[in-house]
Amino acid sequence: MNIRVTSTAPNNNYSIKIKSGLLSEFGQIIKKNSNGSVVLLTNKTVYKLWYKDLHDSFKRAGLKEKIIIIPDGERYKNNRIYNQIISEMLNNGINRYSTLVTFGGGVIGDLGGLVAATYMRGIKLIHIPTSLIAQVDSSIGGKVAIDHPLAKNIIGAFYNPRLVLTDPNILGTLAEREYINGLFEIVKIALVRDKKFYEYISNNIDAILNRKTKAIEYLVKISTKLKAEIIQKDPFEKKLRMILNFGHTFGHALETSGQYNNISHGVAVGWGMLLALQLSHQYKLLDLDKHQDKIDLIKKLIGKYKLDNISPKDIWKTMTLDKKAKNNKIRFVLLREIAQPIIKEINKNSFIKALENL
Repeated sequence: MNIRVTSTAPNNNYSIKIKSGLLSEFGQIIKKNSNGSVVLLTNKTVYKLWYKDLHDSFKRAGLKEKIIIIPDGERYKNNRIYNQIISEMLNNGINRYSTLVTFGGGVIGDLGGLVAATYMRGIKLIHIPTSLIAQVDSSIGGKVAIDHPLAKNIIGAFYNPRLVLTDPNILGTLAEREYINGLFEIVKIALVRDKKFYEYISNNIDAILNRKTKAIEYLVKISTKLKAEIIQKDPFEKKLRMILNFGHTFGHALETSGQYNNISHGVAVGWGMLLALQLSHQYKLLDLDKHQDKIDLIKKLIGKYKLDNISPKDIWKTMTLDKKAKNNKIRFVLLREIAQPIIKEINKNSFIKALENL
């Protein structure tokens, strides 16, 4: 599948290529789309699993790469690692004609994207997403960022890649927890955008959890297609794109309160979606009795990853620092029905009541 994304973001249009086995072609594709040196940013986990295959593809294409390896984890998506990468690029002679290739999950894509957006005022960027969450969500849409101790993704920009190269086969070595993380983002976009897609997920959840090849390929292709349609209409998140934050306002606050180490992004979003469904019910938008299957599906994915004891007061304060907060009021994406999202300002009492009902 080839998806062309038309955007008005600073560096304009780009292509998303999705194909099982595409890894063997990465070298040739990247060579055609770069006219300077190539620097590869990855983490230790992906390096051990997949770097040899990527390097062999580069070698066959006559492409030489410089490589920067950082530790694996959300807690490394920070200013210190950002500066470390910049220093390594300078020391390796990377210039404004170079191309930065990110080879990893959401952290690598977000962090590397911000580096590309700001290094010498912007260099070419190519994403090779290796996690499910990156293939279906974070590599698409041009959002790049690092975290701050007080707020997630608060330091960032809109900066499109030149290419996104997606090979679902790479997901075969993905850890179970990271695979589940990606499923939450898939459920999210189905709930806010496509009833038939949600029904497919619900009816095929066992095959999905067992990682059946055809099911995974379908999830990646449809999720990518749905998100691409949204960001083309609203690249800077002025209105429509806000619906993609379903579950994220509360989810990001959970991640921040745990110092980006206690709860994974996907599980946090899962709890965020459950909270949003409770709020939808409180505001008489949604009858939960008729939508118990959504709650059951999300809880099935959450599984053993329970919600730790949290302070409603502290979480509320953290949410007021979120990018989506306005005039000290917190906006949540709620649902009237599948594919019928609504953005609503929530008060503290409603939030606490919904939290008590989780």
